[in-house]
Amino acid sequence: MRRAVVLVALTVVFSGVLEAQSKAPSRVPPKSTSPAVTATPALPTAWRNARWGMTAAEVLAAFPGEAAQLPVAVNYSDKYRGLVGIEGYQIANVAYAVRFLFDRQERLALINITPAPRDSSTLTFNSLAQLLTEKYGQPLTNHEEKTRVSDSREKTWKTPEALIDLDYVNIRSIDRTNLVLQYRPSVSAGTDKL
Repeated sequence: MRRAVVLVALTVVFSGVLEAQSKAPSRVPPKSTSPAVTATPALPTAWRNARWGMTAAEVLAAFPGEAAQLPVAVNYSDKYRGLVGIEGYQIANVAYAVRFLFDRQERLALINITPAPRDSSTLTFNSLAQLLTEKYGQPLTNHEEKTRVSDSREKTWKTPEALIDLDYVNIRSIDRTNLVLQYRPSVSAGTDKL
């Protein structure tokens, strides 16, 4: 009997505690009425650690110990400025200068990779073309033109994020040779549906 009285007393005490807790203010914070914060989508890949739309500071941070601020900004037409570069970047035992070009909003828009003038040859062009074909498959375009004055070759590869142009020009009349490997943004996803 004594046990029954203790059980009834405990039941009354616990039910009173539970009832008091249910009436007490909730300790769970109320749901926020502010809009949900969404993560910024990752910028599309440009070349190695570079992403299209990066600032010069972000490009420098993406290539620690390699990239450096150029001592003088280099204008490439009225649309692009070279602000950051990598000197002596090695591809197949040839040293290249890498230039990160930024648009008017100072966002990464192009990447130019050029060898020293002495290495701007058809041999270097063919070597790069082979490496790019191994990495990206057959080029989207392939154009060669020889005239009395000049010799030019152009190949283009396409990835979802970039167009990769390899251009070689030799103007014999002035003994001028130029070889450029250029990465530029691919067509935006929205217009790919057209």
